[in-house]
Amino acid sequence: MRVFRHLHSLSLRFHLERQTGGMSRDIERGTRGIQQLVSYSLYSILPMLVEVGLVITFFVTKYAAYYAIVTGVALAAYIVFTVKVTEWRTHFRRTMNDLDSKANSRAIDSLLNYETVKYFGNEEWETRRYDENLQRYRARRDQVAALVVDAELRAADDYRHGTGVHSVARDAGRHGE
Repeated sequence: MRVFRHLHSLSLRFHLERQTGGMSRDIERGTRGIQQLVSYSLYSILPMLVEVGLVITFFVTKYAAYYAIVTGVALAAYIVFTVKVTEWRTHFRRTMNDLDSKANSRAIDSLLNYETVKYFGNEEWETRRYDENLQRYRARRDQVAALVVDAELRAADDYRHGTGVHSVARDAGRHGE
């Protein structure tokens, strides 16, 4: 409701130069992002924090504190790496989203102004503008896909697991635990 009220409070100039398509795409993307954030927090992050807490408590109570420290350091290294890669990737994703909004804005605004486009015979011009924006969006989307960042994050996760497990196993072998 706040977004709807805000849109009605904007100036006439904004509405005359509106980019309804881009705005609707941004609102849709924001709503979906909030849903994903809540879902991810509730079903992934919270259980993982409980698990880490239980594992570290188990290591401290049953074994030497060294195991809890190794686990904590491996987890901290993974978190730092993940945050850095995500910040780096966000720039590309934001550019891609802007291009998507621009293409969608061209299409929706052209259709909302159908009579004007028809009256001046600008169907081909509008089609070309929309196609150019779609091509820019697709090019950026392909660049983002080519980065294969998800594979890098999985590799970092595997490295964290391997390094932590190796350190703990090596020390446990030395102490006969």
